[in-house]
Amino acid sequence: MMKRDVKIIQLMIGTSSIRLFPASTNRTNNGDEEIGESFIYEQCKLLIEEGGITEEPVNLPLLASLRGVNRIQEEHMKEAGKLIPVEGGKLHISLRSSDSRERKNFSLGHEITHTFFPDYKLKPHMRAEKNIGEYDSKNRVECLCDFGASHLLMPDKLFGPKFAQTGFSIAGLKALAETFHASLEATGMKIVAESPEEYAFVVWEEKFKPSEKYASTMPILFEEYRPQKKLRVKFGFGFQNMGHLAAEKSLEESTSIIQAAFNRDKFQKGKAEINFGNFSVKCEIEAIPSHFQNRKRVLSVLRRV
Repeated sequence: MMKRDVKIIQLMIGTSSIRLFPASTNRTNNGDEEIGESFIYEQCKLLIEEGGITEEPVNLPLLASLRGVNRIQEEHMKEAGKLIPVEGGKLHISLRSSDSRERKNFSLGHEITHTFFPDYKLKPHMRAEKNIGEYDSKNRVECLCDFGASHLLMPDKLFGPKFAQTGFSIAGLKALAETFHASLEATGMKIVAESPEEYAFVVWEEKFKPSEKYASTMPILFEEYRPQKKLRVKFGFGFQNMGHLAAEKSLEESTSIIQAAFNRDKFQKGKAEINFGNFSVKCEIEAIPSHFQNRKRVLSVLRRV
């Protein structure tokens, strides 16, 4: 058996403070309890209060200890995080050692949120890297754990006053991310939540659309017909009540602000109309290139005008 390289970064002994689900949980047609955002939000708020958190950055290992976690360790592994029940009713959390501090923090918050669900001690809860902070609506539990991670890492009572000082901009995004030890992506989603009708945060990656991936590798008689990669929506949030920010939608902007940020590898700003497929919107744009696992992205903050 191959020995795994494990680095223990935190060891805490504490008594878990497990709460029963309140009557506010909804029930599905088959009678099972269905946990929603309001329940997760209240659990995060209660845990923040129980931990006596009054300043940023939030002490996530302390919050984990209050949920019965007595070891947090780094490992070389493909998953971003794991929640593992162990003997004695305790829990261990493993985090991917190659991730940045900010991504480890989000993964830790995500795994803590798993403890709010009734089956969290019955089986390990794995966390796949590809969905970190992207609120994948196709997997409801993982999406809710991303939601919880955001509120544990950036509690409203601390985040709101700081956001009021920095405002909605790339500069503000960077400042808030540094203050809360959070990734730019997670912070971008959080600032939009302050006014989701007015703001949007969209991450763009250059890629083929799904139907073009196979065709791009096939022999082709005329090279000009070979599919080309385009900047496409990786994930986004905001512009509520206007339409859906569909993943994989190619970039269509009236002036090349976001494309220029990608091509020139530098900050860009301006005004443009962006077509998201099911709706178009005129907005002020600030865009900045970002690199993630050898892939270049563009992070954009958008404000309706």
